Amino acid sequence: MNDNVVKSFLNDRENIIPGTIPYILSTLINRGGKWYCIVEGKTDKYFYSNINKVDLKTRTYYLFGKNNSIENGGKETVISSYNKIKHLPNLNKYMNKFIFIIDHDYAGLTSEKQYIDYESYNCFTITKPYSFENYFLTEDNIKILFDYLGIKNSVYDFIEQYNQFADEIKEYTRLKSSTIEINQRQSRYYEPFCQPYRKIHSYDEIFSFSFENGRYKFNKNFLNDEVNNMRRFISRNPSAKSFYNNESEDLVKNNDFVRGHNAFDFLSKYLLDVHGITLIQGDNNQYMDIVKRLNVDIDLKNAQGLLIS
Repeated sequence: MNDNVVKSFLNDRENIIPGTIPYILSTLINRGGKWYCIVEGKTDKYFYSNINKVDLKTRTYYLFGKNNSIENGGKETVISSYNKIKHLPNLNKYMNKFIFIIDHDYAGLTSEKQYIDYESYNCFTITKPYSFENYFLTEDNIKILFDYLGIKNSVYDFIEQYNQFADEIKEYTRLKSSTIEINQRQSRYYEPFCQPYRKIHSYDEIFSFSFENGRYKFNKNFLNDEVNNMRRFISRNPSAKSFYNNESEDLVKNNDFVRGHNAFDFLSKYLLDVHGITLIQGDNNQYMDIVKRLNVDIDLKNAQGLLIS
């Protein structure tokens, strides 16, 4: 790891800034909570507080960026909070009560700005698919969801279309994972490279779904533009090419690594356009009731690395 990054990282450990998650935790720790969950954002809270695997609702506090702290949120904030709390004597003695939950994304604990030592890897709870949204898209959970919504006759139509979509974007997924992973490696280790990857079209521009006559559509021209753009980048970048050739193929062996927001958008747009049903993530009774019924395959651990039940 670069010496300047190490010095900055060590200095940062000594700070506990008002408004940050470690500071807020220090004000909450004596309130009798059973669990203190540090998650990426508000929608994570409404998911994990309703899963049926473990009670993460009763006497549980959720902390995340943008809402109840001054930090931006996302994976970086969860990891940086862990890094700071681990070295704060007034908080690290409560690690058995803290749960740090992140989405796997393409690369697990890999982060552009935050370093995690190997011994700490087991102290995080990480989704097995790309993100928690992907749990809605397993075949078992589609059956549960569609039965709940009264449209169980459409299960196999939806599964067939979603599998087709996931297959159609396999090359995009491999290329995207390669460019993201390499941007992160170059940021952390200062590997030589020509230029960082710059996208032409955003996720939202490409994956703007509609269902016409019951069949899905999205902007395939934008998808092809972005695929060609990523191929050009990878052809000039040996590290990216190596990741693409040797590691990215594992991400498309099943549908687990379709980007979670896109997967959920595909599902919600199908429900709206084909069946007139609105499914919105967050603080609403329908969403939370559905989450309670899902089979969520995740190894929940506290910050000491111990499985909780």
